[in-house]
Amino acid sequence: MSGGGYIGGSLTANLAKASSPSAEKSLFGDGVADSPSVAHLRDYSNYLFPRTRSAVQNWIDVIAILLRGVLANAVPLLAVLLFFAILTYLVFPTFDDLNQGSYLVRLLDRATGGMLPLDESLLTKPFAFTIDLSGALAIVLVVWVLARSACEGHRSLNDANSWALRLSGVMVVVVAVSALLDLQPIAIHALAGVLKFTAPGQGFPEYILALAFRPLGMFKGHGGVTFAGLATALSAAGQVLRTALAETSKPKGWMAKTTRVAVTSAAFLLAGIIVPLAVWGAYLYLSVVIIWGWRPLFGWPGLVGACVALFVLALSFDANAYSLLRFYRDRLSKAFLFWFSGKEEAEYLDTLKLSSLKTSDGPYPIINCALNVQGSRKANKRGRNADFFIFTPYFVGSDLTLYAPTEAEDGRPGMEQIDASLDLATAVAISGAAVSANMGSATVRSLTPTLALLNVRLGYWLWNPRYLARTPLSTDFFSKVRTWFLSKLWLIYEIFSLLDENSAHVYLTDGGNIENLGVYELLKRGCKLIVVVDAEADPEMEFGSLKTVERFARIDFGVRINLSWADIASKTRTIDEDPASGTYVPSPGPHCAIGRVFYPDGAQGLLLYFKSSVTGDEKDYVLDYKRRNPSFPHETTTDQFFTEEQFEVYRALGFHIVDHFFQKQDTFCWLSKGEGMFCSREDAFGEVIAALSTST
Repeated sequence: MSGGGYIGGSLTANLAKASSPSAEKSLFGDGVADSPSVAHLRDYSNYLFPRTRSAVQNWIDVIAILLRGVLANAVPLLAVLLFFAILTYLVFPTFDDLNQGSYLVRLLDRATGGMLPLDESLLTKPFAFTIDLSGALAIVLVVWVLARSACEGHRSLNDANSWALRLSGVMVVVVAVSALLDLQPIAIHALAGVLKFTAPGQGFPEYILALAFRPLGMFKGHGGVTFAGLATALSAAGQVLRTALAETSKPKGWMAKTTRVAVTSAAFLLAGIIVPLAVWGAYLYLSVVIIWGWRPLFGWPGLVGACVALFVLALSFDANAYSLLRFYRDRLSKAFLFWFSGKEEAEYLDTLKLSSLKTSDGPYPIINCALNVQGSRKANKRGRNADFFIFTPYFVGSDLTLYAPTEAEDGRPGMEQIDASLDLATAVAISGAAVSANMGSATVRSLTPTLALLNVRLGYWLWNPRYLARTPLSTDFFSKVRTWFLSKLWLIYEIFSLLDENSAHVYLTDGGNIENLGVYELLKRGCKLIVVVDAEADPEMEFGSLKTVERFARIDFGVRINLSWADIASKTRTIDEDPASGTYVPSPGPHCAIGRVFYPDGAQGLLLYFKSSVTGDEKDYVLDYKRRNPSFPHETTTDQFFTEEQFEVYRALGFHIVDHFFQKQDTFCWLSKGEGMFCSREDAFGEVIAALSTST
C-alpha cells in the first residue's frame, strides 16, 4: 500500500482531530496556496533524510541504525557458529583427526565414550558413513521398484503419500546432511593448510577446496592490500553489472532479453550466496583456530562461557527492537501524522491509537498489510506466499488468523493492550514495509537468508490475533515458556521462510506484497462505488496491480471487474516514446476509466479508476520535468529521497487528473459495449456523481 497508507493515515488522523468545518477548511485550504497541512507534507517530503537536520547528521543516524541491526543479528549467529566450532573440536581435536572418519559416527563415538562397537573404517575413513548411507538408500529405491513391479497399483506404494516415499525422502535428507557434515573436516583442514596452520592435505576433495580457499591465504599478513583488491574487483564487477542492466533496460531483441535475464540471474545468485558463504567461512575459521589452540579469556571455561553468554543475550532481544521498521515508522510519523490547531507549530500525533478513530467523522480506515505464510502447509497451496491482513479501529487480523478486537472489550484485552507499540503510525509503516527478507508474493527465495542476516527488513512481528479471537491466552507456565522461546527463533523463521498463520507471532509486510491497490477488502465488502488511485511504478503501462486484484477477486469471491483502460495505456505510451521531441499531440486525457463490478449475488457496483499518466496537456513545469525525467510519473519507488520539485510535479499531476475529470475537462474510458455498458459518456459520469452523492 505504501503511499496510499501514508496519505490515508494522514488524512484520517487530521479529520479525527477536525471538530468543525473551519478546522477542515484549515486542513484542505480554500485557494491555490498551500494550507499549513499541505505545506508540512511538502516540507517533510524527504522524510527519511529530513531537511531540518544536516546531511551529515542524517547519514550518521542511518549508519548507526544499520550497524545496530547487523551487530544484533551477529550475536545469535556468532553464538551458533561458536557452538558448532566447539562441537567440531570435540569430534576432531587435532588437525590429523580431520582426515579420519565421518562426522556423525565420530560424534556418536565421542558422546558415548567409545563404548559402542563401531566399525573401525567409519572412524578412520572420510565419507565412510555417507557412502554406507548412500548404499542403503540405493537398496531402498531398488526394493521400491521391485515391490511396485510385483504389486502394481497397490496404494501403499504410490508416488504421492506412501510409506515407501516417506522413507526414501527421509533417507535422502539423512544422506545429504551426512555428506554436508563429512565435508566440514575436509574443508577445515584445507583452510588450515592455506593459512599455514598445518601441512596441506593430499586428498582430491581437499585439493579442490584448497584451490578455492587460496585467495584467503593472502589475508595473512597482507589483509589490507587484499581487502583493497577485493573491494576494487567487486566495485568493477558492480559497474559492469549496472552497465549491462542499463543497456538492456528495455530489451527489444532476443539477444538483449537473454542478456538481461542472464545478468539478472547472475546478480541474484551472487547476492544470494555471498553472505551464506561468508558465514560458512567464519565457522571454518573458528574451527581452525580452536583446533590450533586459541583459548581467549580463561581457556575453555571462557570460550564456553562466551558461547552461553551470546545465546542468553540473543534470547533477550525482541524481534521488533532493532528492525528497520522502527526507524521507518518514526520518520513517517513525523512527516504524515500531525495536526494544526491554529498554532504555527504542528502537533504531532505519534501516539494516536487506531481505536481512537472510532468516533472520527473521517473515512473509516482499512489499513492493508500482507500476512507472510511462505511456510504454511494449508494457506500457501496456491503459492501466493501471503494473505490479506488488515488494521481497523475495531478489528485487527485476517481470515487465516481470525479477527481480534483492536481495543479491550468485555474485560478481554485487545491487540493494542497486547502490543503497546501498535498504533496508527505503526500500522501505516507496516502497510509500506516493502523491503524485507520475506515479502509475500514478491519474495525472492535466493535472497532471503542474505537479507535476513543483514537485517534488511521492514516487516513487523505481531502477536497472532487468533489467540485473542478464538484461543484464550494460556496461563500454563510451560506453555508460556514454550511460546516465549519459539518467539525468539524469529531469525530462523525469516532465514528459512518458515512463516505461517499458526505461530504465536505472525510476520507482516507491505500490503503491496500481495495486492497493491487496496481494492480487495472493498470488493470483499461488496462496495457499490470504489474509487481507485493507481500510482504504482508502471513504466510499461501494463496495469499489473489491476490485473492482480481482478484475478484474486474472481478466484476468491466470484467477483468480476469489467473496465476498459486500453486508451489510457496507448496515449501514455505515445507520450513516452519521445518526451523530449515535443512532436506529440497534447490530449485532454484519458487518465481514468469507469467500469462495472459484478458481485456473485447479482448486485453491481461502479469502479472509478485513476491511473498515474501524462497526456501532454498538463502544466508546463510538469511537462518540463517529464522531458528531463522520461520515467515520470513512474519513477522507481526505491527512491525515497524526494526533492521539492519532485513532490510538486506529482502533486500537480494528481490534482490535474482528478480535478479535470470532475470538471468534465478530460475524456475518460467507459464501457460502450458488452455487459454492464453505459448508454453514453454522460450516463457513466452521472452514475458516478449519483453514487458519490448517495455515499455522503
